[in-house]
Amino acid sequence: MVEERGVAVAVESGAIWVETRRQSSCGQCSAKAMCGQELLNKLGRTQNCNLVRALNDYPVRVGDTVTIAIPEQVIIKGALLVYLVPLLLMLFALVLCEWLQLSEGWVMLGSLAGLLGGFGVVALRSRMLQGSGAVQPRVVHVGLMSTGP
Repeated sequence: MVEERGVAVAVESGAIWVETRRQSSCGQCSAKAMCGQELLNKLGRTQNCNLVRALNDYPVRVGDTVTIAIPEQVIIKGALLVYLVPLLLMLFALVLCEWLQLSEGWVMLGSLAGLLGGFGVVALRSRMLQGSGAVQPRVVHVGLMSTGP
């Protein structure tokens, strides 16, 4: 389980909204000169809070410190879906166009169509899983009432 601590900012039936603080180790990283996160920080992205909706079965009040978690396999499967499916469909379309002995321009267009089709598959699958509790963060621990910011 990948866990993150945060503060409950809103409570609704069966779920809560949790504000988490983004942890940054940019100051210690040796690759910060070429990192996209460091570039975003330099461009004025100073807000380091995230709002996350998490499923909840515990009695939680606004201001409580909570720990939310999501299984590692959800993150791994999501990464494979987002990165691998479009790439594989693009390569499949490329091989198919080459096998059909199409001209180079059609091979490039076919590859682009495969890539866009892969993005479509990812979007469709994301919409299907959006309401599923299996892929949403869940509250696993409730701490004491927080005393300040």
